[in-house]
Amino acid sequence: PALIMQGEPWMIIAVFIQAVIGIILFASAMQGYLMGVGRLGYGALQEIVIRALVLIAGLLLALPGGGMVPLSQWELIGLAAVALL
Repeated sequence: PALIMQGEPWMIIAVFIQAVIGIILFASAMQGYLMGVGRLGYGALQEIVIRALVLIAGLLLALPGGGMVPLSQWELIGLAAVALL
């Protein structure tokens, strides 16, 4: 419910920031370029792997936790961090 501005103000802000970062990562994976980093990989295989991991991290961060997704916001953030590392 925090993504539709229902709930505690701190939770709404945290979920909004998480969703924005997820969308930025998703868009970066689609374009192959990440702001502040540059091109995602320089070989064909390397670029595919890095873009796939950034895409997974972006999708995990853009997902709303709880409800239909059986993971909390913190678990999604942790999985996204693992994908990016």
